[in-house]
Amino acid sequence: MPITKYAPQRNVKGLGNITLPEYLDINRGGKGWGAPITLWHITTADNIEKIKSDGLLAGTCSHWMSNNASRTPAVYFFCDESVLADMAKALLDEGVTPAIIEVVIPADETENLFADNYWNMEVEKAYMSAVKFLTDGRVPPAWITKIN
Repeated sequence: MPITKYAPQRNVKGLGNITLPEYLDINRGGKGWGAPITLWHITTADNIEKIKSDGLLAGTCSHWMSNNASRTPAVYFFCDESVLADMAKALLDEGVTPAIIEVVIPADETENLFADNYWNMEVEKAYMSAVKFLTDGRVPPAWITKIN
């Protein structure tokens, strides 16, 4: 049963209906999820051409964290489409045009997903929706399904 962009939850045997970050907290990675996952990345419109050619490259930052914690180099995503408008406001300066990148992580790559608890727990108005993809430093362009 693949996760869809409209249902960021999945019924996990023995765990009930939980969010992807909750599952990743329990499982310490997406190993065993067993289905492709649709996720969204927020960036600025001026990054689109580079992303189309190179994919999403891993990055890190601490300036959004109230505790100044350094975040692991990763590609960061949200797994619930309904939070994107609020999260774009939290991530980007006023007047900056956001771009939303929709990505499908293949089932055999979900073991590289982890909850982004620094974001989920530290950012005002954050929702339990942030995840990070830890792999060779990028998400290839072939996994990108839509750019808004």
